[in-house]
Amino acid sequence: MANESQAQCSNTITIPSGSSEINIELELTEVITYNTYCPNGFEYRVRIDYNVSFTGPTPTLWTLQGYLICDDGTELDENYFDLPEGGGSGTVLAAQSDWYTCYSNPPHPSPADLGCFNFRLVIQGPEIDENYREITEGVCENPNSCVEVVQVSELERLYIYRCDGPFTAPAEFDDAEVLVVGGGGGGGHGESAGGGGAGGLIYQASVPLTPGETYPVYVGRGGEGAAANQAGQNGMNSYFNNITAIGGGGGGSYHTNSTHNTGRSGGSGGGHASNSSSGPSGGSQGSEGAQGGQGNGQARSGGGGGGAETRGISGNGSRGGNGGEGASSPILEDLSVSVGIDNIFAAGGGGTGRPGQGNNQGAGGSGIGGNGSTDTGANGQQNTGSGGGAGWDGGGDGADGIVIIRLRLSSLPVEWEAINVDYQAVKNKVQVDWEVKQDPSTSHYVLERSTAGIDDFSSIAKIDAVKSTVGSVDYQYEDHQLPSSGERLYYRIKEVGFDGKHSYSDVYSVKIPATQKSKNKWLIYPNPASGREINVSYTAPTENLKTIQFRLVSPLLSTDFVHANGLNDFEESLQEIFAPLEKGLWVLEIRWEEKVEYIKLVKE
Repeated sequence: MANESQAQCSNTITIPSGSSEINIELELTEVITYNTYCPNGFEYRVRIDYNVSFTGPTPTLWTLQGYLICDDGTELDENYFDLPEGGGSGTVLAAQSDWYTCYSNPPHPSPADLGCFNFRLVIQGPEIDENYREITEGVCENPNSCVEVVQVSELERLYIYRCDGPFTAPAEFDDAEVLVVGGGGGGGHGESAGGGGAGGLIYQASVPLTPGETYPVYVGRGGEGAAANQAGQNGMNSYFNNITAIGGGGGGSYHTNSTHNTGRSGGSGGGHASNSSSGPSGGSQGSEGAQGGQGNGQARSGGGGGGAETRGISGNGSRGGNGGEGASSPILEDLSVSVGIDNIFAAGGGGTGRPGQGNNQGAGGSGIGGNGSTDTGANGQQNTGSGGGAGWDGGGDGADGIVIIRLRLSSLPVEWEAINVDYQAVKNKVQVDWEVKQDPSTSHYVLERSTAGIDDFSSIAKIDAVKSTVGSVDYQYEDHQLPSSGERLYYRIKEVGFDGKHSYSDVYSVKIPATQKSKNKWLIYPNPASGREINVSYTAPTENLKTIQFRLVSPLLSTDFVHANGLNDFEESLQEIFAPLEKGLWVLEIRWEEKVEYIKLVKE
């Protein structure tokens, strides 16, 4: 069975032929998937609507055919299609036995996901100029009109995906903050039906990216609300860079069949109808859907769908349960501009109630889940991943999900003459170099560092200004006190004048690789070493580092233990003892604070 995915991309191509013009209008209308074997992959075809017309006399054509070129960065496919030489309109499949990896099940790719960005047309006829016998044209100017890019500031950029599309990591970025929300589940059908569950909500504060690489983005569609004799449909999964947010569970409908009256599991579970005997529906990335309730006489009610923050409310007598509450995300906090999105996602849909008295339908969670209704249930608020409300005449649709990517610059613009911040893995240090124009009013510089973004700096060094007659002065500082786990560090330089007034440089950041998770507290470099150039670094706080004992041991010799007072004394003593040693392998034994560490050193 084939699945279809809508896409709106079109282009008109004009080719001269003698005194005539050939006008070819092509529009990608559907991606059709076949032989789906998810999670492994599926085959696909792309349906193209065409219209071939002529301006002037009808030209003679021998060949009029094309290829839809799809390049996802891994494999390039050329999908053949034929067009009528005599003109006309119709539909054709760009057919090739193409295979593509599943990122959702069932898959629902767009042309942009498949990398279908170009047509190659082959036109042959007696009056076709050789320059037009084979041409390549873009599919359309904007294949992702529902993808929004917001320049938050000079330092930050926000990508908002309300539909599928490719994402190419800019060269100046190497990691991202990411929010992925699955599509919400559809609401149930009937007088005491359950609301749809919210799509899963996954937030990751740091996602490594490869600059220049293109990543597919899939935004899960909301599940359809239930008609008679069925439960609400589950929402589709959303996906980015191995992060999958599961679609919300559909709400149960008032029906004698337990398959239909039970809310489905999903990111958050769908609510049950009143006559379901099942326990709460599961939520793997959110909350449980609620159970229905029974009242006196004919009164009964369905449960609310689960939300990302709280589970749905169970039906109570004649009142349908409210949908579970949605959740906010740190990705939209501390923005300097408005992006037109409320920071609340993934709420559950409300259930319906059959009243003994009054008319009590459950409300959708957080104002974004669909409300229960005596007519058709309300839809979840679009692109929040919220569940649809249950309805007496049919369930409301779940909302489509959303994917948001927030990037911060890895290096920021320079205003001083030159500033460079560089991590050096061999010596496990960050070296900060800066060049400033000589200013006799400058007293000193303060180097500041933050491990928590650009709002929490603290001083790590004070460097006196150099008095010089030359135009510019170079400064350098080596930061050896680095965190043992991989994270991003931010640096800035504060210039302080003799009058106490100060100014700041721009902020620079550097990523300390996560591989720097050594259990060793001591770092000796360079290694191998030939003599007194050896250096010592201690990766933990040095406040309590006072008495240190060390010795050097080889297979044949051992030095006596040497006592050092503090880090500098240790380094100087080690240089003095290491320099005259014989070439070969030595083991440095370090004792401090009732701890012992052994480091192999090679003497050249």
